[in-house]
Amino acid sequence: MRPAPRLLALALRAALPFGVFVGALVLAGCFQTRSILRLNADGSGTIEETVTFSPSFLAMVQGFASDSTGTSLPLYSDSLLQARAASLGARFVSVEPYTGENGEEGYRARYAFDDVNALTFRFNEDLLAFANDEENDDTDLPQAPILFTYERGPVNTLRVLLPQGIEDAEEPGEIDSDSLRAELARTAPVLRMIFTDMRIAFDVEVNGTITETDADYHEGNTVTINDVDMGAAIERLLEDPEAFARLRTQAEPSPTSIRRLVGDIEGVRAEADSAVTIRFTE
Repeated sequence: MRPAPRLLALALRAALPFGVFVGALVLAGCFQTRSILRLNADGSGTIEETVTFSPSFLAMVQGFASDSTGTSLPLYSDSLLQARAASLGARFVSVEPYTGENGEEGYRARYAFDDVNALTFRFNEDLLAFANDEENDDTDLPQAPILFTYERGPVNTLRVLLPQGIEDAEEPGEIDSDSLRAELARTAPVLRMIFTDMRIAFDVEVNGTITETDADYHEGNTVTINDVDMGAAIERLLEDPEAFARLRTQAEPSPTSIRRLVGDIEGVRAEADSAVTIRFTE
């Protein structure tokens, strides 16, 4: 099963007839993913990724798998996670099943790296592929990565370079707000089905004491690069046809571009600038 790596872009750019989303609903379901990059003073560290799927989505997918093969479908495979590690510039270390407090199920994978400068972090495009290792369709352009620059010293300095997206978006042209509002009203139920329980988060945790940072969201030794409740973002976009029209011209909407368009709302925490600087001591 091939995931929908550009699910948000697909939903925003499509003409939005209901049928467009039948496949997207099957492939997307309701998931949450949180990635934590833990950085040591020497530039090495780990990435921990927790991916969970809602009980209703798991029941649907496992039901399809059982009907077609007579067996249930595993949520991950070592080969898939090793490929994920390679895409990060890291090593696959371990994986374990994970169950959330609301009954969601998934896995927690750990990766290790020797030099944060060599990492290219992308949000996991294959998290919905489960353990299927069929050949992927590589015709899509690669997702813009988050990059890192690190200098060690008496005060260590990490810069997190964020993909922008919005600057590269095509201008939507003249917008018929009334027509677009009517279009959004027709398709809002489907968009809510896809995105309501979807959440994507990425934190950076340093092994030391943060002495200075320009991050918008930080507590203790942890900086939240983004924590986006896609349901909250979609609700805001449904209220603003102009923002919706501009976002859907983007090939790969980023958390940064989403925040710039929806503003500071509950459930959407993402850096609005192009880079975050974190200075810390051991």
